[in-house]
Amino acid sequence: MVTETAESLCKSVGRVIHSDDRSETECGEFMRIRVEVDAHKPLCRGRRVRFSPDREGWVSFQYERLPIFCHWCGVLNHDSKECDLWLRSKGELRTENQEYGSWLRADPPSLLRKKVVRVCGYGGP
Repeated sequence: MVTETAESLCKSVGRVIHSDDRSETECGEFMRIRVEVDAHKPLCRGRRVRFSPDREGWVSFQYERLPIFCHWCGVLNHDSKECDLWLRSKGELRTENQEYGSWLRADPPSLLRKKVVRVCGYGGP
């Protein structure tokens, strides 16, 4: 996917914060786009995309550095136990019916992990 296309998809989530560092966006099998989101609106889970006139698909969104968020309504300013939907249901809602979940959290970036390369025959076995 082209960076410009990914950024236009992400505009539906919030204000895109551009970066000139291509290594920040091009990350192998996914693209990282920095977006400012409104904490009072539900997180966007993804978008339907038309790849060609006869080919359509779904692009899933994941979020890094999420604070708490509600698995019932997708809002960032409370957790599932404090949600009005949950409280009004008096415990009748089932977790398998939640529209949001931990799958929205992206794995922490591995950019800070140290990589070790061992060369046999140089300073050790």
